[in-house]
Amino acid sequence: MSIDVEDENFNPWGEGPLLKSVEDSNDTDEAKKKKTHLSKSEAKALTKLEKEEIRKTEELVINGEEIEPKSVDDFEKIVLANPDSSLHWIQYIAFHANKGEMKEARLIIKRAIEKIHFREEEERLNVYIAWFNLEESISSEDEVETLLKEILKYNNEYKVYNRVSLIYSQSGKIKKAEELYKTMARKYGKEIEVWSKLGRHYFESVKNLKEARFTLQRALQHLDKKHHVEVTVKFAQMEFKYGEIERGKTIFETILSNYPKRIDLWNVYADTLVKAEEIQATRDLFERMITLNLQPKKMKAIFKKYIDFETLQNDDFKVDRIKKKALEYVESKVGALDTD
Repeated sequence: MSIDVEDENFNPWGEGPLLKSVEDSNDTDEAKKKKTHLSKSEAKALTKLEKEEIRKTEELVINGEEIEPKSVDDFEKIVLANPDSSLHWIQYIAFHANKGEMKEARLIIKRAIEKIHFREEEERLNVYIAWFNLEESISSEDEVETLLKEILKYNNEYKVYNRVSLIYSQSGKIKKAEELYKTMARKYGKEIEVWSKLGRHYFESVKNLKEARFTLQRALQHLDKKHHVEVTVKFAQMEFKYGEIERGKTIFETILSNYPKRIDLWNVYADTLVKAEEIQATRDLFERMITLNLQPKKMKAIFKKYIDFETLQNDDFKVDRIKKKALEYVESKVGALDTD
């Protein structure tokens, strides 16, 4: 199946060629000439028509009226008024694709890529990804690979790999997704995101804990040292969700032993425990947190977080106990100031 969308006779304003053969009034019956361009009056009339269609569509939007395209004419009006909107172009593409009109869908894709301003990189990329989505579901592997190369050529490679790998993952093409994740790790090894995506792929899709954990080791070898804590936290969270909770706890404890004053890390650990419904472990962690010798503002936030947690557990006794401890903390600070 060809995925070429070139069509010399394509007319964006209707069916068939835009320019039709007309007789020149000065020609004889034997000699006829065909127009190859619009006359000034025809071009002016066409421009006026386009502006009028844009004005009508804009009025609907301004008045808050819902524009629900149901026909080719409806879509033409919308994309004419919003040529840089990938959303409208993709809806137009889907309109044809859902009716099995793949040739028409591809023609709209081609128009969208040509019409969207080259500076609107995200909008153009959205259309390219919609194109990939379409072909990935109906075309051969070779055709899809050819299209992917074209998309990579005209768009930001990193963003393309990100979007396409997700498509493969969601469609169950695990090996294809893994190939792209590995490519990203090889090409963009200094980016935290590529390692967390590859790790999650092994944790969630492949369910290979050994490979997932090895991915963390590789990440630490490639990433700058300043990113080590962040990527390790991400893998600890994935252990909670897809691997072994106890191993996740061990990773967090190791991090906190090295960075005991990083309240953000304590909070992430607490949130991860709550999400995993590790109630007693969360409570034990908060008990440790309220003994930290941090700035009063940070301690206030910790006490509030602990109170909110116990409130959700509907334990009034524990809530009162924490409030009492918070008051004791405040009094101790006031007493220290008086002593000074």
